[in-house]
Amino acid sequence: AHLNQNLFAFVLREEDRIVSCAFLLVIEKPMSPAFLNGKTGTVMNVYTCPDCRHRGYAKKVMQRLMDEAKALDLCTVELKATEDGYPLYHVLGFADAPSRYHPMRWKPFKSN
Repeated sequence: AHLNQNLFAFVLREEDRIVSCAFLLVIEKPMSPAFLNGKTGTVMNVYTCPDCRHRGYAKKVMQRLMDEAKALDLCTVELKATEDGYPLYHVLGFADAPSRYHPMRWKPFKSN
């Protein structure tokens, strides 16, 4: 329901096979000094098939995602990097985001 509205998928194919992908979730927040127009993005589910890794595919997908983020006029794009992905994101210009806040989560329903 959200695809191409506030959720964008970026894929790279080898013939008929998707070998790398990433998703960009666009969120509008109240404007603040950190989010001048309130539009932010979150990168999710970056993945490359194991047999296709280390060929630059994830970098190409992320560059396309970042181009779209610019076209959408996003103030910032955030992601949570794994140890494996961290070097790639650093090369692409992502930086560690120190925070004075503690990440917290609440789940309204407990699973048994």
